[in-house]
Amino acid sequence: LAVTNIPADVVTLQPVQDAYLSSSGGEADQTWNSTELAQFGYYGAFKRPLLKFDLSSIPDGATVTSAQLVLQQIGIYGGDGYFTTLSRMANDNWFETNVTWNSYNQAGAVVIATLPFESGGTKTWQINLATWAYAEDLADDAVTVMVRWDVDIYGGTEGAGVYKSRKYSSKDGPVAPTRQIES
Repeated sequence: LAVTNIPADVVTLQPVQDAYLSSSGGEADQTWNSTELAQFGYYGAFKRPLLKFDLSSIPDGATVTSAQLVLQQIGIYGGDGYFTTLSRMANDNWFETNVTWNSYNQAGAVVIATLPFESGGTKTWQINLATWAYAEDLADDAVTVMVRWDVDIYGGTEGAGVYKSRKYSSKDGPVAPTRQIES
């Protein structure tokens, strides 16, 4: 007996925490209630947004069949020609009210998606997270995603000396990021 047309469970989540980390000693990390998340790269200075999602609403034993992240870009400067990566972070132990570049362990990042380079302006990205290995995140009911620059189309890196900046709507902004998970 074959069973067909079983409805999938789709869960749409907003971040429970979001912030950006700044490597610049002269600049504070994002305040916890900002409406935007900054991404920045220029020589040795970096800003990297973090998004943490609570996965406890996904049933135990669920098999994820698809996952998508929706992220709205609200501004860009000098970032044309650069790829942006989304990485699953090993460290979910942080809070937006006190996370800093020095307090957050950025080791263990695994790239789960890459945004193509684009020109400026407002854009809403719908990002397929097909390479997300979800089992560990479902086990601890959380996943943290970091947004950062990858190489440019000419081989330059995040801090290659070309000023580049993007801003995204935060969970407190006009179009909050969402993560849609189908199981």
